[in-house]
Amino acid sequence: MKLLGHSSGVVGVACASATVFAVALLAGAERAVAQTPLGSAFTYQGELTDGGIPVPGPVDLTFRLYDAATLGNLIGTDTVLGLPTDGRFTVTLDYGVGAFNGDRRWLEIDVGLTTLSPRQEITVAPYALQTRGLFVNNLLNVGIGTTSPAQKLHVADGNILVTGSSPRIGLAASNNSSATIVGLNDGSFGSQFSLFTNTPGTGVGIERIRVTGSGNVGIGTPSPGFPLQMGSGAHVTVGGVWTNASSVALKENFAPVEPREILARVADLPIRRWNYKAEDDGIKHIGPTAEDFHAAFAVGQDDAHIGTVDADGVALAAIQGLNQLIREKDSEIQELRGQVRFMADRLAALEALVDQLVSPSDGGAE
Repeated sequence: MKLLGHSSGVVGVACASATVFAVALLAGAERAVAQTPLGSAFTYQGELTDGGIPVPGPVDLTFRLYDAATLGNLIGTDTVLGLPTDGRFTVTLDYGVGAFNGDRRWLEIDVGLTTLSPRQEITVAPYALQTRGLFVNNLLNVGIGTTSPAQKLHVADGNILVTGSSPRIGLAASNNSSATIVGLNDGSFGSQFSLFTNTPGTGVGIERIRVTGSGNVGIGTPSPGFPLQMGSGAHVTVGGVWTNASSVALKENFAPVEPREILARVADLPIRRWNYKAEDDGIKHIGPTAEDFHAAFAVGQDDAHIGTVDADGVALAAIQGLNQLIREKDSEIQELRGQVRFMADRLAALEALVDQLVSPSDGGAE
């Protein structure tokens, strides 16, 4: 008796009792649009002959799935009783989702009470070779490198690379809900999310942004201690105060400034009320333009921006210049007050002298 299973690309194996040609066609290899998820069943086809003559049915067929060509572990058994056949047959076998995890599998086939040997390896169609390491469970969750995907796409122990001239990853939320990116706690790194870029020409990934489990965001630092922190040390406090990095260790090329000169330039700086074009006309601000500020003080990266540290520095220098001016005026006032007191004392002395000159003598007039 001979069992002949046939499909494209399958190699036949001869044995003493029978010859078996077999192939497992995974359901969904040529998937049509369906309203319900596909299960784990697949189709097995074969031809059963005896002396070259097709064996009429019915026949009982038992299919045992193993993880080795001999011995090994029995994964599952599927039996078809009373199968009607004119020699050719098609059966649907189902060993559950976990039966095919990417490792090699073999079928051991019984025809009635006769066990055919050797076991037949379940092979894949040529295009299906590209799905090695890919696993889809009965919830249609896709696992790459894992046979237990926890989400619609679950990549284990690997990275995702998107290439192209303008590669993008899009998140589209439906029903007015929000699209989110979540950093999950895997027990070793904690709950966090990081963005990396590659160093040009090296392919080495460098972390640029990190969001910690507490919600702190670090740009250029992997351990932000504030709601927003830069690699330079500048940060936003919990209270919402922007704090510049200003340590002497971060600075160089120190040079003195003339506070009185700064004060004079501040006095000449145009200060106006205005609004940003991108904001509503009713949202007003007061201050100079970056062009005027840069022309007056020549600080900052260009004439289109005003750094808070520069505005603060100019204000402090102008205050120092004003303080110098006030001290000078105070000194002048004190000097003038002294002069006034001296003149007052002299005036009092002169008035006393005049009084003596115009007053009658001690004897009086006769």
